[in-house]
Amino acid sequence: MRTSELLAQLEPAEAAAQAAYEQLATLHANQPALAGLLRQLAHDEATHLELLARAAQQLRATGQDPEASIEHRLDPRALSRLVDQARAGRLTENELITGIVQAEFSEWNEVFLYVLAQFRRGRPEFQRIAAVVQQHKRRIEAYLGTPATLPQVWHERLLIVDDEEALRYLLGEFLGELGAVTVAANGAEALALTQQQFFDVIITDVDMPVMNGLDFYRAVAGHDSPDRSRFIFVTGKGLPEVTKFIATTGAPLLLKPFALAALRQTVLGVLNQSSEVRLWTRPPSPGLSP
Repeated sequence: MRTSELLAQLEPAEAAAQAAYEQLATLHANQPALAGLLRQLAHDEATHLELLARAAQQLRATGQDPEASIEHRLDPRALSRLVDQARAGRLTENELITGIVQAEFSEWNEVFLYVLAQFRRGRPEFQRIAAVVQQHKRRIEAYLGTPATLPQVWHERLLIVDDEEALRYLLGEFLGELGAVTVAANGAEALALTQQQFFDVIITDVDMPVMNGLDFYRAVAGHDSPDRSRFIFVTGKGLPEVTKFIATTGAPLLLKPFALAALRQTVLGVLNQSSEVRLWTRPPSPGLSP
């Protein structure tokens, strides 16, 4: 799937979302707080549409249409169905908010981030897209109220290694809820980082300049680092020699383009399966006596 195809999915989905929020605001005009939220969300979708139109214009101007590293099929009618139910009087406020959360906190916004991140270089209007999406989500969180959370004694650390800037940007945003994310553009940068701190999960591309993902893994394994059991490989070239080597490591392998949901499940699997091992292999925190 190419970037233009993702854009072709996003534009009607965002337009449908804007229309749905506007109609829902009208249908709930007797609930000022809810109607106000829906109007704000409709305004946000209009902003998203404008950014997508500029991205499409930029794509046509450059004549380039890069292959996408992720894949996803959007459901442009997810919010429209809520309108149909509201008109029929079959939608409670709780059901409406649940439907909005399911739509807005799905992969929809992550695909939006990935597409626009490809145009960030030298284009100020695209450089705050993460903040735009975050503000959109926070409107919903503010309406619902956010419960206090207990402080964590350990924050999972994730390392993303890929020479594709837009993919690094997307994965940093997408996986940020699972832990503190650090990114590197090649194996050499990543190797230096693993020598400075421990990572619970390392997601690395295979084909990269300077040092590829397989050489990076070999270098980490050669230092007998506990990080080596946390690898997840991704590649757009499933060459036999590559897949054969990765099979010997026991690490998961995802082929590009991959679904974000599949990546998230793989990361959670690595975190969960290695939780007991991490208790024994994680380096001691500074200031703590053994």
